[in-house]
Amino acid sequence: MAAAFAAVAPLVCCGAAGAATGSLTYIKDGNVFLSPADGGQQFQVTTDGTSADPYTSASQSAAGTVVAVRHNMAYRLTQGGRQSATPVSLGTFASGVATISPDGSTLAFEQLDSCSDVTPACVNTAFIALQSGARLPGYGLEMNNPTWMDRSVVGAVAGGVAITGPDQPNQTEWFGYGPTPLPHISGSTDTVASAAAGAGGSRVALVTTPGADGGRFLMLLTAAQLGAPVTAACKLELPAGPDPHPVWAPDGSAIAWEDATGINTLNITDLSGTNCGANSTGLRISPTGSRPTWSAAPYDPHTNDDHTTNPARKGRATFRLESRVSLSRALRRGIRLRISCPARCSALATARIDARTAHRFGLRRVVARRAAGVIKPGAAKTLTLRFTARAKRRLRHAHRLHIAVSVRYRDASGAVTQSRRTLVLR
Repeated sequence: MAAAFAAVAPLVCCGAAGAATGSLTYIKDGNVFLSPADGGQQFQVTTDGTSADPYTSASQSAAGTVVAVRHNMAYRLTQGGRQSATPVSLGTFASGVATISPDGSTLAFEQLDSCSDVTPACVNTAFIALQSGARLPGYGLEMNNPTWMDRSVVGAVAGGVAITGPDQPNQTEWFGYGPTPLPHISGSTDTVASAAAGAGGSRVALVTTPGADGGRFLMLLTAAQLGAPVTAACKLELPAGPDPHPVWAPDGSAIAWEDATGINTLNITDLSGTNCGANSTGLRISPTGSRPTWSAAPYDPHTNDDHTTNPARKGRATFRLESRVSLSRALRRGIRLRISCPARCSALATARIDARTAHRFGLRRVVARRAAGVIKPGAAKTLTLRFTARAKRRLRHAHRLHIAVSVRYRDASGAVTQSRRTLVLR
């Protein structure tokens, strides 16, 4: 394994925006905050946290479900801060650190336990299904700071790096201890405190344990894929301070971490050789934030809770009409919708008339309802809302009709969002 490293250029506070997209969640002043990848804005997702009773970690699925952890409870929220599903208990021994999988189905969380006579108290990684609250068999013994890579997590174990997942009761050694030691760097402790993988496992970021002066190294490595042998690329010397908790942007184009200066990101332009600093740009996202996580979900907290539908908005569950429809055609053939979700979801569509029209025609307000099964990420499913037989008979005498069409989406975590549009049919 190559052992040569190049020093990374110093981070600049307010450099040019990186190419990475998505949004970051982090903890600040005891609450959950959200920022876009370029750090140009921030939004306070929770408001009830305090320094004496804080939220301790937060993360976000690719569909924009925020999971905020406080005590031993995981709260599922929209980006705008509205509760989207029932909180999930992580058990008595949860440490307060957890991260949601990109598909929103599973939470990886740290759990305190007694591991052996040598380590009577240690931190392990466990998994829970968010929709059911059921514990899953996956386990990472003495694994801390788990970070997701598709359906696996990467974490630091006994000074090295290991891989596990929701269905993997025992972790797999990757590198850094045993037969595959971490390459030596002058001044480094040669042991791993935290690690993360990105870009399909082909890029690795790790932070070494503090040296005699309290400083650490942030090291970047490459691999053919998750679990394959790693090759050293470059390093960045970090000042003494908190645990850095490195994370990758979902597309592997940038990293984020915390240190004594706050939460920083670095746009990684090239890891093919030793050039990971000369042409890279850095940003400081928050001077006082901690525990960053990075999601593919776009930064959109204000419109996340407005229940409107904008088909042009990317990264949101949404629907559109397949074509313009008249009242007579809608009564005969129904209203055809095209529904799409950024992550795996199910949907329930409803057509509702106002109370006055319902009373006039002797109908219930809901005149059509239809459920869609599993909708795959990035795919679209056609659903036809067909009116009830009674509504067809009564509404054929109407000259103009206002109908509110709404679609309720449920992602793999059980979190619910909704979009709505009012149609005027003549």
